[in-house]
Amino acid sequence: MQVLKWLNNSVQSAKKGRLAGFFLLLTLCGCQPDWTAKSDAELFAAARTEAGAALELGQRRANEQQWQAALKWQQQALQLGQSSALAPLLQLMEHQHGYYTAAQFLSDWMQSASQQPDTALTSHYGLWQGASPVSGWQAPHCALTLQPVVQNQQAELHWLQLLTSWQKDKAMNRLAVCFAPAVRVNSLQLRCSMDSKTRVQCNYQYLADLVNTAAITQLLVIGGEGGASYNNGILQLAQTSGYSVFRHEFAHVLGFIDEYRLPVSTARQVCQRPDIPNLLTDLSLLTAHQQRFSHQVQAEQLIKVETCAEAGRQAYALADWSLMRYHEAELSPLYLQLMQHQLNSAKELMPVQYLYAYRARMAGDMVSWSLFMRQAAALGYPDAIRLLEEAVRPTDRPAPG
Repeated sequence: MQVLKWLNNSVQSAKKGRLAGFFLLLTLCGCQPDWTAKSDAELFAAARTEAGAALELGQRRANEQQWQAALKWQQQALQLGQSSALAPLLQLMEHQHGYYTAAQFLSDWMQSASQQPDTALTSHYGLWQGASPVSGWQAPHCALTLQPVVQNQQAELHWLQLLTSWQKDKAMNRLAVCFAPAVRVNSLQLRCSMDSKTRVQCNYQYLADLVNTAAITQLLVIGGEGGASYNNGILQLAQTSGYSVFRHEFAHVLGFIDEYRLPVSTARQVCQRPDIPNLLTDLSLLTAHQQRFSHQVQAEQLIKVETCAEAGRQAYALADWSLMRYHEAELSPLYLQLMQHQLNSAKELMPVQYLYAYRARMAGDMVSWSLFMRQAAALGYPDAIRLLEEAVRPTDRPAPG
């Protein structure tokens, strides 16, 4: 009898609980107006305190391309607790004021909000919430090791595509080149430029600690929008640079020079050099070039190119169809041979540590200069070894007094 009574009470309690829940659901539904059916005047009246009204106003103003008003009401909705307003607000903010304005807003919001946004959103703006997935490439021998750095999810996904293309490239994957696992860097710190009309530039000084601690020889930075480049140990790609651009810029790491007209300042700087693998700037040096780079290209096979036109010199390329003139060109056996030759003497290729040593010296930071220069010397870079020897060499001046 007691058991039956307990069962009856339990059933009644369950019914009451479900009934109470049902009425609570009705109450909650009754408190959520259909804001889409309201007039603008009604929305204005409610938007000061009702997040849904503010969100609807923001959406209407965005549909009318009244961007500032849309931003205002979306921010109001977010402040009133409507977290679904965050993503469209950031998208509109990026459209109107740029990527980094939106990233900074998200960063500030994350500091004060009680809940964290979706990781896909934070990753899009380079506000990483986790370590990078391990993905690198180890050749049987690493004459060079590049350190990929990515500033947001788009850059990371793009790098994985480029790495896959390298692995499938039957010419490039034969080179003694390795890629360390990518490192995620906060976009607000790296801050790669977003101007498609210029070359990408980033805050490379922020990467000094990485250069100091990683076992690498070159940096590979992926981020921003604009042109790709290579400069003294830093290979810079946009987050949309194609694989052919990547190959071309990597060839610069190995000392290859463009086979099209260079700007006057660059032409004057490089067109006197006898150590360009793919070019001659003086036909009288052909025999020396053949011996230096172990090739048998004859004078009648050389191709006139405009590389040094701005410096008043005629340059000659070793091949007619080359990735240094046409990005889409396949890597020829000759140019692959030249690349392998350069990698055989990789110690003569400037490591990125040397660049950071130079920058430290320009800033008067001799402690960092010594640190980076010693790292470059440990990699066998001749200029670093020479400068360290000169730094410790006693002067010939007599001691005072």
